[in-house]
Amino acid sequence: SNLQIDFATMISPWTIRCIAPADADISSSEFAGIASLILFEGGALAVGETETASGETELTAGFSTEADARATLTTLRSQLPIVTAAVHREAEHDQWVLSQRAGLEPVTIGPWTIRAPWHEPSNSIDTDHDVIIDPGAAFGHGAHPSTRLSIELMLRELNTTSTVADLGTGTGVIAIIAALAGHNVRATEYDDDAVAVARANVDANNVANRIELTHGDAADSPVKHDDLVVANVTIDIHRLIAGNYRRADRIIVAGLLCNQVSMMRELLPDHRAHTIRTEGDWAAASFLRTTPS
Repeated sequence: SNLQIDFATMISPWTIRCIAPADADISSSEFAGIASLILFEGGALAVGETETASGETELTAGFSTEADARATLTTLRSQLPIVTAAVHREAEHDQWVLSQRAGLEPVTIGPWTIRAPWHEPSNSIDTDHDVIIDPGAAFGHGAHPSTRLSIELMLRELNTTSTVADLGTGTGVIAIIAALAGHNVRATEYDDDAVAVARANVDANNVANRIELTHGDAADSPVKHDDLVVANVTIDIHRLIAGNYRRADRIIVAGLLCNQVSMMRELLPDHRAHTIRTEGDWAAASFLRTTPS
């Protein structure tokens, strides 16, 4: 979708754009599946898919470094020689990072106020629910609908025994709120820069004793059946990691466009959608297991 392509270019300074010709001996869905896997294995942070005016399938994948993008381009061309692909430097990313500080305002979600370090706390802020998040160049201050919806659903599902598995933690905002609410958290993040941002935010909120932050692949994160899983990632990453997190009884998924909720039902055949929340084009859902774990 164009929204996911915009997302890839905003959060990533480098992108690969690739197209399979309409007359290639491979279906568009096969191309998208194979190419997406290659792109994510090469370190893509997000992949968006669209159809060109001439009927070709185009993918846009975002990378945090030029080296990762160029190495992945080499792999892509060797494994899919039909593809037309190139690396691009995204000026939108630099503009987006700069705009974070200029346009960012404190966000209220339930009892919690999320503010950047440069925002002075107002007299009305409850200090027990004051969350300080520097977004850096990472995703997830709290202003985006997918982050807000994730937090709202998580707050509904937390109980006294919840351990939260936050997969793709970004800035760490979801993990930090869970920790401040008194819960232990295992948070996983793949991107180097985002991990550094998350660590700084964990320290700023004095919750390092409750959060185990791992730099790694969410597909390998140790998810337990009684964890409350929160995965606020794009649909392509859900496809890659759902085989891991669907072992949990309770799962919150976000980062979805509204028309992608049905795809999550297919990825979670042993669960049912308990609550679905939407805001604009974005959706989040909580899933509960229906079969014995």
